[in-house]
Amino acid sequence: MRWAEWMLRDDEYIRKDGVASLGYYELLEALEERGYIGLEHKEMPQLRAIMSGHLRFTKLLTDMALRKGGSAPKGRNSSLQVPTTRLEGPDLAAIGAMMVVGRALNLK
Repeated sequence: MRWAEWMLRDDEYIRKDGVASLGYYELLEALEERGYIGLEHKEMPQLRAIMSGHLRFTKLLTDMALRKGGSAPKGRNSSLQVPTTRLEGPDLAAIGAMMVVGRALNLK
């Protein structure tokens, strides 16, 4: 569950700053951390498209979990204005599982 929470928080920061703010190696590392492998020969536009698809997918999962619980995120980092996803354990576990399954099925 910690991996899922860390990924969701990192995804929020990337959404805030924009995928274009990442350099080639930062983007490659971020994608590898999310389970994407064999991307070393991809061009920047392809890597950005993959990351953008991942960000849309995790945003959808997070929004669905928050709507299910009937609440907005419980915390906010005021200096960056990035909402912190304070989801309960079962929601984090479900999102983590969906991220792994989505990656295995190559969902974007």
